[in-house]
Amino acid sequence: MMKSLFKTIFLIFAVSYWAMSASAQAAEGQPFTIKGNIKGIKNGTKVSLRCRESGKYIEAQCLSQGSSFVLKGQVVGTMLVELSIDDKPQAAYGENDYAESRGGKFLLEAADYTVSAACFDSIPRNYDLDAVPMVHEKNLKIVGGKAQQQYQEWQDASYETRLNYKLLDFQLRNAKFRSRREDGPDTIAVNRLRPLVDEAMDKAKVVEDQFVAEHSDYAISLLIKSKELANPFAMTNAEYDAMLAAFANNYDKSRYEDFVKSVNEMKKYLKGSHFKDLAVETVEGKSANLKDIVMPDKYNFLDFWASWCGPCRAAIPSVKKLHEKLGDKLNIVSISVDKKRADWEKAMAEEKMPWQQYLVPQSSMKALKDAYFLQFVPSLVVIDPSGHIVLFTSNPDEAHRYLEQKQN
Repeated sequence: MMKSLFKTIFLIFAVSYWAMSASAQAAEGQPFTIKGNIKGIKNGTKVSLRCRESGKYIEAQCLSQGSSFVLKGQVVGTMLVELSIDDKPQAAYGENDYAESRGGKFLLEAADYTVSAACFDSIPRNYDLDAVPMVHEKNLKIVGGKAQQQYQEWQDASYETRLNYKLLDFQLRNAKFRSRREDGPDTIAVNRLRPLVDEAMDKAKVVEDQFVAEHSDYAISLLIKSKELANPFAMTNAEYDAMLAAFANNYDKSRYEDFVKSVNEMKKYLKGSHFKDLAVETVEGKSANLKDIVMPDKYNFLDFWASWCGPCRAAIPSVKKLHEKLGDKLNIVSISVDKKRADWEKAMAEEKMPWQQYLVPQSSMKALKDAYFLQFVPSLVVIDPSGHIVLFTSNPDEAHRYLEQKQN
């Protein structure tokens, strides 16, 4: 009987150990291999992968042997990565040289991949700020794995609308930059381009939504939809449930598990929720409460920002235009998350914002993050006259357009 008992205990231990080992192995990931041979790559050139998803990391790099390279590593589920090939061998870089690179994005999983191109110079650069990388993205061919096949289908289906939006958006950003640099708004260019950019963005979103709806089992579709969870107060409870059901049979089981957790977290911040009170400080250093600042008879625009945040400062001219256009119809409130009051005061003096200004004291930061799921700045919150949150975004143009539509 004792032998039988020991045998049972041993079997339970063995099965448990095997299960834990399998789980740990799954968590560590499964192997992938990426091979390439591209004319023009010089011997000793660094080739690596960069993860293009927030909160994830990938480690894989090598030096080319002649024009050939082999990258190996491990990955869990699928991951959007960027292949990066330096523009010259490692030994050619000086101490202060910045490594420019060429490459492209693809969807990585545990599979074998081949990379090809007519020549190295035909591959787009990774960090060009304009639309040039998109124009040349088809010059780089990355083949391997079912997820990458799905990703390529998405790239092909959306190419025209993505490129059109990228080209127009680059022109608009340039016009805005010139208006700041030349100390005078380039109103003709900005006013001409803004509706064109909005229209191009809407068309690109239609193509994206249609593709995702028709290919809900694709890994790229779930990745696209997961990004929509970045903004709280965007959906109702029913919309979140419908989203979970639509992607239940997705190819990437690991991502879907994370997706379910994220959706359940976002259900704490439903569209149409009433705004929550928050303790803040006035310019004079006095205590105040958000419930006394939000006006019940009009739309309220809350701009959570910081002096050190470049995009926050770049968005201020857009908010000024909103203030000039809507005036008393809109209650604009800027709320800084600066740690140092002196930094906030200096930025206010420089920006000269003619609307209410408040500072979140460090003792209220946790309450702010819990109440509004504030993960980044700028975070722009629109509250309707009844006190409900109707928009949460980091894009000032999106907020601008929404408020203009509501006031017209």
